[in-house]
Amino acid sequence: MKPLLPTLKERKHYILFEVKSKNKRDKNEISDIVMKACLSFLGEFGYAKAGVTFLKETWNKTKQQGVVAVNSKWVNHVKIALSLVKKVKIETLKTSGVINKLK
Repeated sequence: MKPLLPTLKERKHYILFEVKSKNKRDKNEISDIVMKACLSFLGEFGYAKAGVTFLKETWNKTKQQGVVAVNSKWVNHVKIALSLVKKVKIETLKTSGVINKLK
């Protein structure tokens, strides 16, 4: 089977976000919160189309910041989903097509 051509692959964008909370949160808890928020706002079909993935290796526990990878066409939808979280306040800081520019 031949690999996909680069023009046929979905482009990813990366969203850097910060959690504002009195208590320090761990990456597993934040991952669950982000995934549930996106699933409830986008629905199952939109969640699958957006390709939302929380990058656990980018979680910074001291700054309470992390990165979410998203399909480039669904960036605004995921930002809205993150802003609607009620357990903690999630603020999106930057969006980039390259993960190294977020650091």
